[in-house]
Amino acid sequence: MSQTYFPLFVLIASGFASTLQGRAEETTTFTFSNYVQAERIRACADSPSSCHEDFDKLALIAERLDTHEKLAEAFEKTGEKEKALEARRQIASDAVMLDFLLDSVIILHRK
Repeated sequence: MSQTYFPLFVLIASGFASTLQGRAEETTTFTFSNYVQAERIRACADSPSSCHEDFDKLALIAERLDTHEKLAEAFEKTGEKEKALEARRQIASDAVMLDFLLDSVIILHRK
């Protein structure tokens, strides 16, 4: 993967953060788990229990992304810039997938 794509991934990830912060009443630290939880609350307010089950699956992906984020931060603190960069590239890629899946589940339960 070319390093020219990394800024695009960072831009997308920052878009997730700004979307969540824009909706939150209180400013909290962005995590993918918080993002999924906020979307669950919004989407499943008047939906059947299957909505919550679908979001449970996405919450597992979000938890994994949060773990990878902590790992990338640890790499940065120890000076392993290349490993941190590669971890952040993977996080950005997975974050795009998570956002697509979130959108799909939200649309599914709006019917």
